[in-house]
Amino acid sequence: MSRDSRRSAVYASEDQLRRLLVSGGVIDFHGSTLDIAPERKFHDLVEIQQYLDELRVSSSDYAQIMPPRVAASRATMTAEWRAPDLIRVPAEQGWAMRESVVLHEYSHHLQFHRSGYTSHDPAFCHTLLELVESAMSPTVALLLRAGFTDNGVLNSP
Repeated sequence: MSRDSRRSAVYASEDQLRRLLVSGGVIDFHGSTLDIAPERKFHDLVEIQQYLDELRVSSSDYAQIMPPRVAASRATMTAEWRAPDLIRVPAEQGWAMRESVVLHEYSHHLQFHRSGYTSHDPAFCHTLLELVESAMSPTVALLLRAGFTDNGVLNSP
């Protein structure tokens, strides 16, 4: 099994969440009514950098880690994190200028600086859930956790 064998399952889970966050509002979640806010969308890379800077200083865990830098990417289909501190976002692509995309890449940054590697393993997923809970809401984290559980990404290898 490859080191990043859960990548497609993580993306599938995030796609499920994205569909729920498009407009926000009241949803039925396994018989419970949840009210979720629409996902934050960024206008430019400066706004993303400010968001990450604020998120970083809001937690003593994040503040201990090198701050990420945000830059434009020429890619159109992917955002990415590159060691040691670069988050590249295709700013002209609306799908990439969303809070969940930025938190995904920031999770790679945090995981790398905590463990020395990055993949879409359970540790990455727990980091992403932690970020989503603190930055978006516990309700959104619950929805993402359900997607991860349904897609088997939180299981041990």
